[in-house]
Amino acid sequence: MGTAKFGEVKVTLDGEDYDINNPLPSEFNKQYELKFIVDETPNYEGLNYTISFEIIDRPDISEPDITDKTYTGNPYYIITVDDTFTVTGTTFATNVGNYSFTITPKDGYEWTDNTDVEKTFNWKITQATNEWTTEPKISKDKWGKGEEAGVLTNGVAKFGEVVMKLGDEIITELPTDIGTYNIEFIVEGNDNYTGLSKTIEFEIY
Repeated sequence: MGTAKFGEVKVTLDGEDYDINNPLPSEFNKQYELKFIVDETPNYEGLNYTISFEIIDRPDISEPDITDKTYTGNPYYIITVDDTFTVTGTTFATNVGNYSFTITPKDGYEWTDNTDVEKTFNWKITQATNEWTTEPKISKDKWGKGEEAGVLTNGVAKFGEVVMKLGDEIITELPTDIGTYNIEFIVEGNDNYTGLSKTIEFEIY
């Protein structure tokens, strides 16, 4: 409590006389005004000092709303960390897998169920179903040797590299000899996405 060179210091709280030895109010989310006053007399000037304050309730921690994710090639960020808790474990990932993390409230904070225990949460990323974004095709399925060949549209997949194969051989361009051909366009699947395959048949005569 403040002291003045001259005179007695009186205290008011929100305009009412207040005993500074009493506990301060504890109602949350309310503004308070504490004044320290020395009345003026013929011998000295008065003094007036005001302290304004607010008691803010600490927010409860809500459990994160977690749903299964599907692989996209981009990382998923499951929660946003703030100053009410600490986190250990995995809260972001890109690849297919099962993950978990543990939240521990900091001192003075608690869950919405009024507990302050650490809680562990599980989440996962599942395999994506691949698809053609550009489907492989050829402009015609038959032409004579020496004639204008069919125009190939190479396949493009949502995930993974497309390989063109003739039998067991990887090729980069169409054959030109007489014959009937089955060209296969393949994307090898993995843990993150499924594979793709499409076969194009054409004849050179």
